[in-house]
Amino acid sequence: AYHYAITHQQCGLLHVKQSTLLTKSSTLSLLKCSSFIKKQIINQYNQSLPSPYNSIYGALLFGESYTNLSYKLKQTFKKAGLLHALVVSGSQVSLVLSMLTNLLNFCGIYRGYQWWILIPTGLLFYLVAGPGAAILRAILMAACLILLKHHLRYNTAPIYILNLTWSIMLLYNPFICFDIGAILSFLATFSLLYVVPYITNKCPNYIPLQIRSLIGLSIAPWLLTTPVLMLNFNQLPTISILCNLILMSLIEFLVCLGFIATAIGFICFPIALICHQVSYVLIYIIVVTAQWFSTIPLAQININQPLLLLLSCGCSIIILKRTSLTKQHYYIYAICIPTIIYGSVLYQTQTHCTISMLDVGQGDSTLIEYKNITMLIDTGAPYDKYHGPIMKQVLQPVLQAKGINSIDYLILTHFDSDHAGNFNDLQQHFRIKNIIHNGNLTNYLTANNITLKNNPNIYHLCNNDKLTYQNLSLQFFQACHQKTQTKNNQSLVFQLNYYDTSVLFTGDIEEDTETQLASTHGSHLNSTILKVAHHGSKTSSSIPFVQAVQPQHSVISAGKQNQFGHPHQGVVTRLKKWSQVWQTNLSGAITIILKKNNYKLAAFLN
Repeated sequence: AYHYAITHQQCGLLHVKQSTLLTKSSTLSLLKCSSFIKKQIINQYNQSLPSPYNSIYGALLFGESYTNLSYKLKQTFKKAGLLHALVVSGSQVSLVLSMLTNLLNFCGIYRGYQWWILIPTGLLFYLVAGPGAAILRAILMAACLILLKHHLRYNTAPIYILNLTWSIMLLYNPFICFDIGAILSFLATFSLLYVVPYITNKCPNYIPLQIRSLIGLSIAPWLLTTPVLMLNFNQLPTISILCNLILMSLIEFLVCLGFIATAIGFICFPIALICHQVSYVLIYIIVVTAQWFSTIPLAQININQPLLLLLSCGCSIIILKRTSLTKQHYYIYAICIPTIIYGSVLYQTQTHCTISMLDVGQGDSTLIEYKNITMLIDTGAPYDKYHGPIMKQVLQPVLQAKGINSIDYLILTHFDSDHAGNFNDLQQHFRIKNIIHNGNLTNYLTANNITLKNNPNIYHLCNNDKLTYQNLSLQFFQACHQKTQTKNNQSLVFQLNYYDTSVLFTGDIEEDTETQLASTHGSHLNSTILKVAHHGSKTSSSIPFVQAVQPQHSVISAGKQNQFGHPHQGVVTRLKKWSQVWQTNLSGAITIILKKNNYKLAAFLN
């Protein structure tokens, strides 16, 4: 429902003015029971394993939401293609119910009566682990299978059980069709039922059956779930198959051992502690292996829409080879598919320049895309009260959605935290090839104990220095030696030129530097679009400077209800005399599309 609301732009905030207690739960309830069990399980893991392995242990058994995993650990598992192991799914439910079924069979309990033990156990697991579409799917499938097979004496194919389960969930919640977790769960289940046996049978017979099955279990879910992940998250997990092939058997054994040890822990903790120590060793092996896989270059590739189209065309060609078509139809497809590919390549090598002034709250960050060149101006602050962690919630999702894996030029106007606060995190996730700065990079790295990764080229551009790539150029205006200036006034000031359109970026400069620039460069500052200095502060955007720039549009990057009162109303009024004013705190991200003969501005929210 959340995804649906976002994609259809139908969401908002509800403010509760008054609440009334209608009913009160009884002394004993299923929710209280599940809450008590959950607390006992967490205490058991905390006593048995050190941090963060206790959190990983809980996540592997009961899902990521069960414990607080660090962002860094999540990214490690994500890059290694193992994030699904930290999300509670039907596999955990299936393992629990399978182990319980074997125990009931060993005890000689009739299968028809096992219903009254298995289903409540599944529901209790559902409550303890937290509601999730994947768990609900597994419980409903088990309930439908037991009901049809052992109570109604009706045997049916697994695909019909799967369809019945989907229908029940859809009737209960029609928005389930927008739930990525539910979609992935059903696709993974389908792959286990039908694709794994197919791949296992296609493997050479000289390979042992267990190895063939393991290969099938690693490849089949990847084949079916990867297209959905690519379409929704713009990422291709390239190393996922190999990592799952090596670790999934170990993870499944760990999960089985963990469930048994947890159950024993409620009866005799010292025995459970021994089992948990074995689990500790296994978790350590899994984490070390995942960390190694995550460091492999291109372990996870960000892809954009044109590349998705190319991959789709490639899949279509493979499918065509395995179908029996008439020559006439085959030639038609053979012409259409290359045409689509050619069109996507043209789209990929688009000729216009796109500038995205991102909404990073009270900070600055602008993305420039031109052909195969990517530039990022500033990185925003580490945190915003409305957006949360900027790197996690804004920068990384935007770059991933655009299929950006590396940044050709990172331009740091100056080193205040609201402009360079995510620099270190950025270089951990994306390769930075070139860095342009205001002359203070070395001091910033030393003061914050930051080491540059991947040996980027370093440039200090100033005093009419130019950076040119085909029809795009950047000219830097600020003086080279500004050590006596305040940090804000040491900001890079540069003009982006694309044919007849220009955009002036001003960092956080204040009135003194504006006056100096207007005096030194005069009409050369004249620009179509002005990136307003210092978030619209009253100390900037002086009349002589704005007169020199004469912008048609002015863009202000500021945080919603920020503590500084940016932008200042007097500045906004002043700018409106020359230009149309755009504000990220009101309109979200501002996109500027520069073409040969024209340009266009658009706001994300209106």
